[in-house]
Amino acid sequence: MIAVSDKPRENTEIHTGLLRLGLAVDDSREYWRRASDGSNAQLTEMAFEQRWFGPKSAARVAYLIGTFGLRFKAFPPALANLKAWDPVDLQERRWVCHWHLQLADPLYRRFTQDYLTGRLQHPEPTVTKRSALEWLEMTAPGNRSVVTSERLVSGLVSSVSEAGFCSGTQSTRPLSVPHVSNAALAYLLYTLNGLEFQGSLFKNPYLESAQLVGEGLLFRVQKLPGFIYRKSANVSQVDWSAPTFIEWLKLCE
Repeated sequence: MIAVSDKPRENTEIHTGLLRLGLAVDDSREYWRRASDGSNAQLTEMAFEQRWFGPKSAARVAYLIGTFGLRFKAFPPALANLKAWDPVDLQERRWVCHWHLQLADPLYRRFTQDYLTGRLQHPEPTVTKRSALEWLEMTAPGNRSVVTSERLVSGLVSSVSEAGFCSGTQSTRPLSVPHVSNAALAYLLYTLNGLEFQGSLFKNPYLESAQLVGEGLLFRVQKLPGFIYRKSANVSQVDWSAPTFIEWLKLCE
């Protein structure tokens, strides 16, 4: 008999959601602050009436609610954790939105793991429209129109820019890795610990996109309050002093 896990899973179905919505850090925060366990229809009605996202149309609000549901609500207990934490620091909020977009969008996940990581290894790291288009074409040769490819690349590059990896609107943008705070790293580890995803807790696209790998990752985890990280041969193990992220936040008070 094959065991079936009841854990939520990272999305593996390719879609073009980035054509309509990028990282959306500010609107994401409003969603996780206000969203409840109601249906998307109920949340849409509340969000529109209470102007969660400002003077947006009802149709746009419905799209935001549905999309944020796939990014956050689909990965419990993300909403409860984010309501309890509600990071004040902008870069922490960017990391949260970046990781949840990776979870919900396999194309963005591949882009940040393959393309972004590869570009960061260059002596002078940059993001360029041409190289991003070349990468996208290699993922599915001939399957997209030029217009669709250009719009997808625009969404991918805009999202990594909003995440803090680069800035500006020029065709060539200098690239660097933003700082990952202890709270952001703990949030990611607790989130991944409750999911089914490709890779392992200490080797996956989410950590790799933040350049948290190898000895650098070991050093960071060893410094996290409440974490004991051990590695012997090829086996890594972590002991969690707090069973949940909310308990971890209390531990750090």
